Amino acid sequence: MIRTFTIITLSLFVSLGTITANEPAPHKEHDHKKHVQVQTNCPIRGGKVNKDVYVDYKGKRVYFCCPGCDKKFLANADELIKEMEAKGITLDKAPVEQTICPVSGDPIDKDIFVEHNGQKVYLCCKMCKGKFNKDPEAYMKKLAEQQKGHAAEGEGKKHDGHQMKQDAGHEHHNH
Repeated sequence: MIRTFTIITLSLFVSLGTITANEPAPHKEHDHKKHVQVQTNCPIRGGKVNKDVYVDYKGKRVYFCCPGCDKKFLANADELIKEMEAKGITLDKAPVEQTICPVSGDPIDKDIFVEHNGQKVYLCCKMCKGKFNKDPEAYMKKLAEQQKGHAAEGEGKKHDGHQMKQDAGHEHHNH
């Protein structure tokens, strides 16, 4: 009797194990946020992007397949960006180009700069260079604030945009 009971019990465990092993595993939700999908297609024509043809728009860089798509994009940029992001596409961040001296607030001169912690910081004149060197951390903070504000402004700067013309003199600011 005990032997029969043991055989039945063992058979039952083996049967249950086989049934459980054949059941599909519960579906785990896939975390789509961990997978980054870069932009590979033009939002206008759908062709493969050319990394030399782009527009920087509100802090994001959007690539196109050919010149001309950028103009069509700018006509409806916000909606097209929403569509791309809804598809899971993560757009590159647009680099922020320094155009303002963190010391004076005037336009920079690309020939006048200091190196600070491996970063080039452009200034408008040699007098600002001296001031920067006296308190670099304060001016780096000011530069970060300027660039943060500049990135938020961007309406759509094309890759072939020109820098603004700078004044030769600096008499318009106090040193």
